[in-house]
Amino acid sequence: MDIKKNDILTVEITDTGTEGEGIGKLALPAPDAADTEEKAGGKAAGFTLFVKDAVIGDTVQVKVMKAKKNYAYAKLEKVLVPSPFRVQPPCAFHRQCGGCQLQNLNYEEQLRWKERRMIGLMGQFGHVEPVIGMERPLHYRNKVQAAFGLDRKKRIISGVYQSSTHRIVPVDRCMIENEAADAIIVTVRRLLADFKLLPYHADTGRGFLRHVLVRRGFSTGQVMVVLVTGSPVFPSKNHFVGALLKKHPEITTVLQNINPGRTSLVLGTQEKTLFGPGFIEDELCGCVFRISAQSFYQINPCLLYTSPSPRDTR
Repeated sequence: MDIKKNDILTVEITDTGTEGEGIGKLALPAPDAADTEEKAGGKAAGFTLFVKDAVIGDTVQVKVMKAKKNYAYAKLEKVLVPSPFRVQPPCAFHRQCGGCQLQNLNYEEQLRWKERRMIGLMGQFGHVEPVIGMERPLHYRNKVQAAFGLDRKKRIISGVYQSSTHRIVPVDRCMIENEAADAIIVTVRRLLADFKLLPYHADTGRGFLRHVLVRRGFSTGQVMVVLVTGSPVFPSKNHFVGALLKKHPEITTVLQNINPGRTSLVLGTQEKTLFGPGFIEDELCGCVFRISAQSFYQINPCLLYTSPSPRDTR
């Protein structure tokens, strides 16, 4: 089968890939079908298509963007027959952001896909328990970070990087992030303009603020704000922090993390505590954890307090 770039093809999506993309197969013509099946190890041979935004169960029309010998990456052109699992993505930034690749798949099917994925990875080593879902899978992330930059009109923006790029998608409110953390990030962005501070520019090495990281204790409500800067120099530091605390008195500590390198890493190695103890605490499973800016900690602790539903105990 000679598949080339820009070919328009129709395919049924029969699986979901590790990045949330739809997977479909085109039958390979062969003079001897039995011989083809034998060479394929007892499985019907086929040309594999990976299609972003396609859902298992869809029949779609796609445009080939990159073709290899046995597979290709394709762009979704049209959904010809929608899957029964397909839903309208609730987030307006779904296609731009790329952070929630399964939003066009209903939640029950998302859980089933995760379960199949875990069985495929771990099933050979032992029994895999059913995946436990959430009653309300929204605004659960207790660790939120945002990149800062300028748009084409030189206005300060904050948000998330578009998938596989360094382009910032402006987002004020994310459906999976803690709402209080999102509000703090918006306030920081406005304070930058008030104090005439600019975002850091990776190419020139100039500017002040690179990222903001917010962490919140699920059970304690304690809030940490980390201002990641390209330089240790912080003009009007006390006034800036004071203005932030006045707007958000729930903040219990503020840190400045200095990251001067030309790197994709968010945090640097040097930190200064600007307000509070420099850490927050949270209680999880009967234990109290002290959490720093650099700490690894469960970002969705509500799951550890979730009782299995009837589906989960089958």
